[in-house]
Amino acid sequence: MSLILVMAIFVVLGMIAITFITMSSTELKISKFIGDSKIAFHSAEAGLDFGIARIPEELSAFPALPDIWITMANVAQYKSGRADSLPTPVLLSGTAYLVGYSIEQGTDFYSFLYDMITAGKMNRCTREVEARVRCGPIPGGTQY
Repeated sequence: MSLILVMAIFVVLGMIAITFITMSSTELKISKFIGDSKIAFHSAEAGLDFGIARIPEELSAFPALPDIWITMANVAQYKSGRADSLPTPVLLSGTAYLVGYSIEQGTDFYSFLYDMITAGKMNRCTREVEARVRCGPIPGGTQY
């Protein structure tokens, strides 16, 4: 009788151990996916920063060759445009007159609005960032 009881306890403990091993394995995969997703998002933001830095120079997509991902030091990648499309150029979406920024009487100042889309990826995770960039005489510099 005690042998059967001990065997039943071992079976129950074995099932509990298998359940915990499965749960921890699943949690490990989830946490890795979340970490990769955050890295993909930040690499898309790095691409956005790269594009913002290029606005004064030229309004073209980066890189110039179609659909090339730029690899960063941590193996994450970014590109201009959406993840599943060709690079999208930085688009001038308009200008806006700013009141109160005249150095001399009657001088007009305008800020320029640009639309950008960048994508980042890490392993199987892909994230995209869209931003409207405002360049011009803004307190504190360029804002996005």
